[in-house]
Amino acid sequence: MISTALLFGILGTLAIAAKGTAARARMTTVEIRTTTKTITKKTIS
Repeated sequence: MISTALLFGILGTLAIAAKGTAARARMTTVEIRTTTKTITKKTIS
């Protein structure tokens, strides 16, 4: 769980850095959070 969350955090950071613009960075952050929440729910369930 912890390592998976860390991995998503790293991937999210790289994606934001690659996309560059603030607007896309915010969208990417939301997408990463949503994906992480979904995976967490499935893992717990």
